[in-house]
Amino acid sequence: MKYIFSKHPLLQTVSINIIFIGIICLGFEAYLRYVSANEPTDWRIERFCNEAREHGYLLEDKTMYRNDRDGIYKFDKDSKMAFFFGGYNASGFTGNDLVPSDTEKPTVLFIGDSHTFGIDARPIMERRFVSRVDHAGYFTFNAGIGGLDVIQYWLIANKYIPELKPDYVALMLFLGNDINKPPSPVAPGKHLYFQTNFGGWVQGYDKYGYSFDSAYEAVDYRLIQQCRSSMNPAIRFLLGSRLFHKLYLFYYDYVKSFSRTLITNNGNEWVADKLESIAKLARQYDSTFVLFIIPKADSLSAGEIEDEIRFLRDRGFNPVYPDNLKRHDFQRRGGHMLNTGHRKYANFILEKLSGKY
Repeated sequence: MKYIFSKHPLLQTVSINIIFIGIICLGFEAYLRYVSANEPTDWRIERFCNEAREHGYLLEDKTMYRNDRDGIYKFDKDSKMAFFFGGYNASGFTGNDLVPSDTEKPTVLFIGDSHTFGIDARPIMERRFVSRVDHAGYFTFNAGIGGLDVIQYWLIANKYIPELKPDYVALMLFLGNDINKPPSPVAPGKHLYFQTNFGGWVQGYDKYGYSFDSAYEAVDYRLIQQCRSSMNPAIRFLLGSRLFHKLYLFYYDYVKSFSRTLITNNGNEWVADKLESIAKLARQYDSTFVLFIIPKADSLSAGEIEDEIRFLRDRGFNPVYPDNLKRHDFQRRGGHMLNTGHRKYANFILEKLSGKY
């Protein structure tokens, strides 16, 4: 070996550099493993990563929602999963169809996410707060679908307030994920989320607002970002190295940053702007706009809620919320209201709509 190096000094220099770089890489790998050892993991991410492994990365697309031509995320009757699910009306939501009604009852257009849809109420169609309000003498339109955000609320309002001209527009703002996050892209014909066998719903766009064309793309993006894994076996093997994962993410994000702009929260200004637009539209059609707040299950005190909605009060809004919700009114995981929570919230809504607002 010494003879070879003496005959080829360049080879010796290259070999020494390779060994030196290898030692540095091993050092970085050890450091990254040490630092990440105590990193907290969200249970949703952990479930997604575990189920991807358990299913051997054999993806099953169970998506039954898609953005319509206006960009509104709703039930897709043309989905291959549509056959297995019922209860959706012609407009792609649940409950009374979103078409003008000649009822003599006061009409209420509810706009919200999974809480408004009624997830974790049992049975949903009867015990969710929207249905309870309907049973109490109002005619309700339920434009609630899981995963919606304020951009979607704005799209729904722009489409259905002029068509329905409801007596009330009840916007149900959930503090868990309707604020303090970037807006979703307006993408007609795309998917806001994909539903898969890998731990539920997967976001249908990246942090630049680029919409994925398939569940495979969306899942692979999330696997790479959160699980150090991939649908591609070769990439999955390489991502076993934390150093390679960091380098891959740097490359992945650095290339995209040249042509795309990161979507940001902008201090919740976009949330207030869209809510203001919805309230203005409601007034234009003689609808009473009521902004209801659904608090997080672990932040139910008035002080915690007021801290979260101060930016709305500063903009002249008067958000309202019940003061009698308790932790046991919510699901342990996921934070959705159970039947007791829906009952309390329905009673609160009825109180506000009865003229005490």
